[in-house]
Amino acid sequence: MKRIIDEIHIVVQAGNGGKGCASRIRITEKKYIPTGGEGGRGGNVIMRADANVQSLKEFLYHRHFEAESGTQGGNSHKKGKRGQDLMILVPCGTMVLEREKHFLIRDLVRNGDEVVLLQGGRGGMGNAGGKKAKPGEKGGSLDLTLSLKLPAEVFLVGLPNSGKSRLMNRLTRAHPKVESYPFSTKVPELGTYQSPEFRQIRICELPALYRESPEGRGAGVDFLKHLFRAKIVLLVLDPLNDFASSLEEGYGILREVLGRYDKSFLEIPEAIVVNKMDLAEVRERVEKEKFRPAAPLFLISAETGEGIEPLMRYVAQKIEEPANV
Repeated sequence: MKRIIDEIHIVVQAGNGGKGCASRIRITEKKYIPTGGEGGRGGNVIMRADANVQSLKEFLYHRHFEAESGTQGGNSHKKGKRGQDLMILVPCGTMVLEREKHFLIRDLVRNGDEVVLLQGGRGGMGNAGGKKAKPGEKGGSLDLTLSLKLPAEVFLVGLPNSGKSRLMNRLTRAHPKVESYPFSTKVPELGTYQSPEFRQIRICELPALYRESPEGRGAGVDFLKHLFRAKIVLLVLDPLNDFASSLEEGYGILREVLGRYDKSFLEIPEAIVVNKMDLAEVRERVEKEKFRPAAPLFLISAETGEGIEPLMRYVAQKIEEPANV
C-alpha cells in the first residue's frame, strides 16, 4: 500500500566558526606587530516552507544536514570568509519540533514561512592588536522531528464507497482514483476549489473510515492527524452503503471513529453531505429515513453537480468566520 511520509527525524548542524589567525610583521630588528585577522562566522541553518516541495520523502535518504563552516583568518588583518547558510526546503504544513521534548519550534504553514534553526559559530579572534588568537566556536546542532499536517481548510471524511473521490473530482479536478470497490483512496489527496468569487479553498480527501478502522483495518486511522488544521469537516454519506444500515448509523460511526482518535476533532465545525442523489433509490431511501441531524445537511450528487453550489457557499462562509481563522 502506498504510504504518505508525514513524520521524519533529522539532525541539523550549524557551521563552525573559522580559526583566528596568529601572524605578525617585522617592523625593526626586535619589533613585531601582530596582524592576524579573525575567522569567518559559520553558516546558519534555515528551514523554509516551499509550495513546490510535496512531501518529506527525500528526508528518508538524507537525515543529516550541516551548514558550511567559516574559513580561517589571514595575515594583514584579513578576515576569514563567512560560511554559507544552509537552506532546507520542506512542504507547506510542516511542524518543526525538538525531538526529545517534542517542543514546537515553528509551524511552517504558508509558502515562504521560514525559521532560523541555528546560527553559525562565531569566528575565532585573530591576534591583531595584541590579542590572543583563538579557534572559532563550534556550530550547534539540533535533533528534530518534522511532522507534516496537510495545509487544507476542508476535509472530506466518509464511509467506503460513499463517493468522496468523485466529489473531490467535482470540486477540485484533483483526479483522485475513482473506483467502485472499498478503500480505493489509500492516502490523503489534496486539491484546490476556486469559488465564483475567485476564493481558493484547499480541500483534502481522507481515506475511508468504518467501525473497525481504529483497530487498523482498511487504511487505519493514522491519517486523521491531518485534521489538526481543519476549519470544517464534510462527513460524506450515502443511504445504500454496505458499511452502515442507515444514514444515522453511518453518521454515528464517523463521529465515533473521530472521537476515539482525538475528542477535540468532534469540536471542528462539520456539515453532513448525503451523496448520490441522482439515483432514484437513494432519493427514496432519504425520504423514508427522514434523517434530521443537528449539523447542517446537504443533499448532493457528485455525479451531476446537484446541490454542490449551496454546499460550497456554506463552506466558504464557515471558513471565513473569525472564530475559525
